[in-house]
Amino acid sequence: MVRKSNKNEGKRVNNSSEIKGLQSIKAKLILVLLLVSSIPIVVTAVISYRSSTNKAMQDAQENLEWQANYLEAEFKDILDKNIASLNAIASAPSTIEYLKDPTGNMDMEDELLTQMEEVDAYLDDGNNTCITDAKGMQLLRTKGDLVDVSERQYFLDAMGGKVAISDIIISKSTGSRQI
Repeated sequence: MVRKSNKNEGKRVNNSSEIKGLQSIKAKLILVLLLVSSIPIVVTAVISYRSSTNKAMQDAQENLEWQANYLEAEFKDILDKNIASLNAIASAPSTIEYLKDPTGNMDMEDELLTQMEEVDAYLDDGNNTCITDAKGMQLLRTKGDLVDVSERQYFLDAMGGKVAISDIIISKSTGSRQI
């Protein structure tokens, strides 16, 4: 028997009664259910992101404040040690005697340099200790060249009787930034 081939065989017949795409109730229900279920997920994700971002920012702020307080205390300790050491050198009888006649006291100069080097080693802050005359010219220095600091504000303040801490300045002898 020979079978006749039908043109529509293997093809779907397009009836006007067939419903396509989103026109079906089933497709519309699935879409509505997806939207309804995805809205709470999106809202939860946004809220979670915002709260965790806020918490991370708060934690970072607290951490930075703690670090700033720690560094402030460390810096204050360094300054206090420097001021105490400088006051000890300045009030030492050997320093006072040396400043009366700096050119005629080579033995005292060696003794003062030894004391100043011990102070530098104790402080271990990378700075050099200097003795300066009333005109601003350095007379003794543990390292580097002697320079004139007469125009520096910290020197002017110190000569006015104040404990002076400079702003950040460029060292005349080393070219590095220092306080």
